[in-house]
Amino acid sequence: EELKVESVRIWEMSSLVAHKYISSDRCALAGDAAHVFPPAGGFGMNTGLQDVHNMAWRLSLLLKSTNSKSNNSSNNENKHISKSLQMYEKERRPVAQRNAALSVRNYNRTLRLAKACYLNAQHPSVVIALLSSPPLSFLPL
Repeated sequence: EELKVESVRIWEMSSLVAHKYISSDRCALAGDAAHVFPPAGGFGMNTGLQDVHNMAWRLSLLLKSTNSKSNNSSNNENKHISKSLQMYEKERRPVAQRNAALSVRNYNRTLRLAKACYLNAQHPSVVIALLSSPPLSFLPL
């Protein structure tokens, strides 16, 4: 099977948090669909797992309450679902915003540390070029 590359882009350090986590009370965002962080600190995966855990207990509670009530209270149930989903967004979005800021701060600190060691973004390509040219290319690295 052949692999087809659709696009290639240069990576830019940034963070992004969705403006809304809930769309018309039927669709909820979690994890990378709701937020994207720089790879500095492990915040992305941990925040995503916490999002899903938060949504899971809410849905479980709603399913249990729906099963225990009669079918005649569907309008009241919709209000509970709506309120619970709104609380999910209200709780999780600020966490994602805070973690995005922490991740960006960690990334910038890493860059400052590299600069303090007189390293810059060009050094890896310089090292690779040196190791690829004779006589260093003959070393068993």
